[in-house]
Amino acid sequence: MAAGYWRTAPVRRPKLDGFTGLIDEWLRRDRDDDHRKQRHTASRIFDRLRDEHGFTGGYTIVKDYVREHHRRRREMYMPLVHREHAHVVLHGAFRVGGSKVVT
Repeated sequence: MAAGYWRTAPVRRPKLDGFTGLIDEWLRRDRDDDHRKQRHTASRIFDRLRDEHGFTGGYTIVKDYVREHHRRRREMYMPLVHREHAHVVLHGAFRVGGSKVVT
């Protein structure tokens, strides 16, 4: 994203929107599965959507959705100890103890 640019509307993917719940479910099951080699890649998800569910969209929108899904799921840990007289400013949405905090 360019500096100073903020998306004003959510991304619209009309061909993919009806399938995002299914994709999310496959990826959720993958997290619970012990067989790492059997997890879905974007390519495998695209093939399954096309072959099993009649998906007519392109591979790129599937790949972008899967990448963004993984990015949203990533956890980040920040130490809560800071030097005396330090000033810390956080911007964005965070989960603290399971509760969402938006700054």
